[in-house]
Amino acid sequence: MTPYFLALQVCFACVNNEEFRLAQMCGLHIVVHADELEELNNYYQDRGYFEELIALLEAALGMWSVVGYFILCVISTTSGLDMY
Repeated sequence: MTPYFLALQVCFACVNNEEFRLAQMCGLHIVVHADELEELNNYYQDRGYFEELIALLEAALGMWSVVGYFILCVISTTSGLDMY
């Protein structure tokens, strides 16, 4: 059993009950792990929730763009580069 098994099961329960906001909150913890992403993707698609899957993936992209910005800030600060 993977460490994200519980998050995946909670996400599936939320999808089954059409609680997509809650499913997205759980899904954001799962999306970052490629092994779990395929199962999550298939679960949404098998039930016809394509728009909800896209919304989840877009939210994950937004999350990673923020993380990427902070990583850039740390790198530029530690290397002495001026970002602006």
